[in-house]
Amino acid sequence: MAGIIAGQNASADEVMNAMGSLFNDTAQNLFNAYYLGFDSRLHSTGIPNLDNVYYSTFTSDDAISTNEMTYDATNDLYRVDDGATDPYVIFGESSDVGENVTNIIPIVNAKLFDDTDEITNNSFEDAITTEWAYSDDNVNFKNGSRSTTQAFSGTYSYLMGSDGNVSSGSKQEVKQTGVDLSGSEYISFYSYHTGDSDFVIDLIVDTTTIETFSAPGASWTLNKAEIPSALRSSGKDVILQVRATGTYDSSFVYLDLVQTSTLIEPTLTISNDASTFAAGTNKEIFRPGTTGQKPQVKVSFVSSATTNSYLSEGAIKYNLY
Repeated sequence: MAGIIAGQNASADEVMNAMGSLFNDTAQNLFNAYYLGFDSRLHSTGIPNLDNVYYSTFTSDDAISTNEMTYDATNDLYRVDDGATDPYVIFGESSDVGENVTNIIPIVNAKLFDDTDEITNNSFEDAITTEWAYSDDNVNFKNGSRSTTQAFSGTYSYLMGSDGNVSSGSKQEVKQTGVDLSGSEYISFYSYHTGDSDFVIDLIVDTTTIETFSAPGASWTLNKAEIPSALRSSGKDVILQVRATGTYDSSFVYLDLVQTSTLIEPTLTISNDASTFAAGTNKEIFRPGTTGQKPQVKVSFVSSATTNSYLSEGAIKYNLY
C-alpha cells in the first residue's frame, strides 16, 4: 500500500490505519493512567468516559479465555506455559455492546520471544565438556559439573558453587565457544541457588558483560538480556560467570535452559460475534465479515515459546464510523 501523498486522496485503509496509530498512543496513556489511578473527577466517577472502547491492564484475571497460559497476579499479565503447543489469550467484551460491530482496531502490548536455541546442550542434558568449558580462579570453588538435584528443564542443570570461603572478586564460569548469534536478539537462562547469596551472575558475550544479575532465590528465576547489535553474529563466546561480591561460603548455584531468542509480532485474530475469528493486524483496521455485538481479540503465541513470552495489556476500539 502506498503512503498518503499530499494533494491526492488517501484510501480508507490508509486513513483508518493512521487512526490506529493514534489509538495506540492513546491506549498507552490509558494503560499507564489505570496503573497510577484515575483522577476522581473524571466523568464524576473516577473513570474515563470512553466511546466504544474496551481495555484491560490485566490487574485481575479478566480474560475471556486462555489456553496454555498462566495468569501472573504479581506482574499483571499472562505468561505462556512451558511446553505449550497452542497458547493464546482472548480478551474483549463477553456481553453484547448493544450495536452491531462493523469495524475494530486492536491494541496489544505483548512480548513474544521465538526461541532459536543456538546454544548447544542448552539444558545440559549431554556430557558437558563437549560443549561447555568450566574454569575458576579459587581453590574453594568445588563444583563445575552436571547436577541431578535441581533441574528446570529436563533431567540435569549445571552446578557451580563453593563449600568453603571464597573472597570477594573470585569467579567461576562455564563457557561455550563458536555460538552463532546471527538473528538473535536476546539470551536468557534460568538460575537457582541455595545457601549464601553473596554473589552475582554475569552474562558475557566474548569480552562484553551484557548484563549482571543478582543472586536468585531458592526457586528458578528467569534471567534475560538483550544482545548488543554489534555482537549478533557467528563465532561468539557465551559465558555464564558466577562472581563473588563478598564472603562467598557454602553456596550452590544451578544454571539451566540457556537459549537465544528473537522478538516477534503477535499473531492476532479478531471477532465481533465471539465465535468467528479472522486474521487481523495490531493497530490496523479490521472489518468483520459477520454480524455480531461482542468485539474480541485472540492473541496467539508461537508454540516454541516458554515463560519468556507474555501479554500485558490490551484494548479494542470499535465502530469508528
